[in-house]
Amino acid sequence: MEYQCQRCGYKFEAQRQPYACPYCGEIGTAKPTPTAPELLEEVTPKEQKEAEKKEMEKERF
Repeated sequence: MEYQCQRCGYKFEAQRQPYACPYCGEIGTAKPTPTAPELLEEVTPKEQKEAEKKEMEKERF
């Protein structure tokens, strides 16, 4: 799994979440890097998704 330090931005691979960043040594700042679908969830509001879904259903008929 890929992790990124929230303090220095260092990205790295690890089997499990580390206690500290391997680059800067800051404790508790290494967080899992979000996947593309997770990033899209943050960017696209729920209402917009529902509107897009309704529009696609209209186009099918």
